[in-house]
Amino acid sequence: MSSVKLVLRQNSPSEDRRSEVRFATNDPAAITILQPGNPTHVDGRILDISKSGLRLRLSVALQVGQLIQVRVKGFIALAEVRYCRAISESFDVGTRILDALPIKGKSITESMARGRKEDPCRVDLAK
Repeated sequence: MSSVKLVLRQNSPSEDRRSEVRFATNDPAAITILQPGNPTHVDGRILDISKSGLRLRLSVALQVGQLIQVRVKGFIALAEVRYCRAISESFDVGTRILDALPIKGKSITESMARGRKEDPCRVDLAK
């Protein structure tokens, strides 16, 4: 009788299991934490973006499952918090985009691209 050995492989924290390309950025964003009767507004930074998610840097911790609104020049997104990790004195927050609305009739891709082929998800909010 032969025996079968099952080996479970665990991904190291440095391995990326995402199926979508992420684009690094460091753009400011206005975040609204959607709490019934008491929305809270905080400033944050978008660290990276993909078709279905954003990674944010915030000064406050958020709970998994919490809904937030992310406003960046060019679009407003409704997102769900997937994780929140303490990083020094701030928090990295991973989100899944549930819906996004363009501002002034532009698509998110058009708003974020600004004509740059090398990084279609970078936004220049200084303009």
